[in-house]
Amino acid sequence: MRHSVYVLNATALTKPNASDHLVADIHGSHTDVSIITETHLKQKHTSRVFDIDGYNMYKRDRIKWHGGGVAIYVNNHLRSSLWKPPSDQLNFELLWVRVQSAEFDAIIGAIYHPPKPIYPVTDLLCYTESCLGTTARDGRLQWFK
Repeated sequence: MRHSVYVLNATALTKPNASDHLVADIHGSHTDVSIITETHLKQKHTSRVFDIDGYNMYKRDRIKWHGGGVAIYVNNHLRSSLWKPPSDQLNFELLWVRVQSAEFDAIIGAIYHPPKPIYPVTDLLCYTESCLGTTARDGRLQWFK
């Protein structure tokens, strides 16, 4: 069975009608996993406002500054859960979700790297590599191809 991934830089799901457009795109393309960057969601935005029927939503909000944020929507016909690396770093807008079916077991990542980050780029690369190394040690996991 083929699985599909949809990727979008939303530049604010909080804009008027933006979440309606996202729902139409996701339902219209029948995606299994949708990765949304630059959601502009904060802790004050409850997930149920941005829920999409038939999908589980996972989000990572930007802390303190405006903009940023990432979300992953996973179709309900797949099993999914939040995956946190052993040393989760709050400076990075990097969200990991474990997605499983009878055919595969994968970790899907959503990342937003802002134009003017508050961290050295090499720190983000090292952290991402560390996370990928953690998933690679579990032989059951595989990546979407």
